[in-house]
Amino acid sequence: VFPPPIICMHTPGDGTPPVLSATVTESGARNPNSQPAAPKKPKFKRVADNPIIASYRKDPVQRPGSPSSQPSEQALQAEQAAWDTLVPSPGPASPAADPLVTFEEFMGWLQYTDWHSRLPLLPKRRSQSMWLSVVDWWNGLAQRFAQERDFILCIQNTKLEHSIPMHQRLLTTIYRKLTNTHSAVAATGSHMEKIGFQGSDPATDLRAAGLFALVQILYLVWHQSAMAANFYHVSTSTHWEFPFTLIAINLSCMVLQAFSDNHLTRLLNRQSECALQVLNNMFIGLLGTFVNIWQSVPHRTITEWDPIRRHLQDLVRTQPATVLNAM
Repeated sequence: VFPPPIICMHTPGDGTPPVLSATVTESGARNPNSQPAAPKKPKFKRVADNPIIASYRKDPVQRPGSPSSQPSEQALQAEQAAWDTLVPSPGPASPAADPLVTFEEFMGWLQYTDWHSRLPLLPKRRSQSMWLSVVDWWNGLAQRFAQERDFILCIQNTKLEHSIPMHQRLLTTIYRKLTNTHSAVAATGSHMEKIGFQGSDPATDLRAAGLFALVQILYLVWHQSAMAANFYHVSTSTHWEFPFTLIAINLSCMVLQAFSDNHLTRLLNRQSECALQVLNNMFIGLLGTFVNIWQSVPHRTITEWDPIRRHLQDLVRTQPATVLNAM
């Protein structure tokens, strides 16, 4: 048992108030003349070793001794359930769209196909007699266009087959370029009526022109894209609505018929371009002429197509240069 401490009043000599002091000696007794020892502070080699500072560094918001700020598992599940009701779940991924086929790519593909096998299907030439041979020599196509003429007529006699991937790409490219669609579309379906086909299968509208009509439309959407967009916009307007691709197919047939009947021979022989280039430009000029005539009167109907068709047929046969310059 320690002895009771000795408490004394110590009066400093500088006049300050007396201070109570009491210390314990080595023998257990307190020394009244000694000052109380200050508490020792823990020494850390680094500030980061201090556990209090370390707790602030780990979580600046959470204070030492405060309850944990981490949400419970139930709170997380409730929050996730709330988000599930607001954010719709993503649907099935859309299939990747096939790359668009350009006019040059498709024509290169056609040239590497066995198009020579379709030569027996071509209509017989007019030069079956001596007199017709003289006429064809006088008004005949230049020899440099002979092989290209057979190639063009072979394209006309080629049917659209949905089993051929390149034919499908041809259709979907025309649809996507006209409607400015970036996603994948099918080559058949009711959506094809949007660009002017009569039904869900475009092959039924191509019996007369074959693939050649689609080739000319493909040339239009790639090489005259602004003009194609303008023509298609007119065809979908409320004042001058008309089936775009159906009219384009009919105009392509007019160009082909005039080419087969040698109505374009003199014009082609004076051109330095290839025959296909001239026929494509004539198709675009004929389509532009039709749009201008169709827009001259608002709210036209399909019954007005027949007189316009006859006028355009006469124009492409008798004034092909006028049609070509209208492009």
